[in-house]
Amino acid sequence: MAVTNDLERVMTPVATRRRSQPLSLLLWRIAGYGALVIAVVTIGLPVYWTVMAAFKTSREIYSLPVTWWPANPTLNNFPAAWEVSAICSLLPQ
Repeated sequence: MAVTNDLERVMTPVATRRRSQPLSLLLWRIAGYGALVIAVVTIGLPVYWTVMAAFKTSREIYSLPVTWWPANPTLNNFPAAWEVSAICSLLPQ
């Protein structure tokens, strides 16, 4: 009977076999993924806001309630930022 069980175990595809893990390991894994999700949101949200704010007007950036997507996307902020940086580079330090 032991030979049959070993043979069945070898013949069973690896994907269908389950290793029993202790509950504490599962909880640590869930906590780790939760921490990663929090880190991604904490880092990603300001990056997303910066990219979206580049395409908003100044009025829309400071409006309440906050809009997460520009209502009227514009590219006017890019030349304005370039001009300001050029002027600031000419100022004495």
